Amino acid sequence: MTGIKQKILPHGLRHTSTTEYYKQVKQAKEIEILRHILGYSDINSITIYITLANTDVENGMKSF
Repeated sequence: MTGIKQKILPHGLRHTSTTEYYKQVKQAKEIEILRHILGYSDINSITIYITLANTDVENGMKSF
């Protein structure tokens, strides 16, 4: 057993891993690779991950 109490779904893992990847790279070339890995035909489709990553940064700044 993993000790994880909440239900984890594949879609949630996809969002979490993609958002974390974006927070690490933030380079146009890498974002294009990410788009390809996720299977999106349009780069605008990954804007949700960019928004989530930027929200995390904003929330972190509020703690200062």
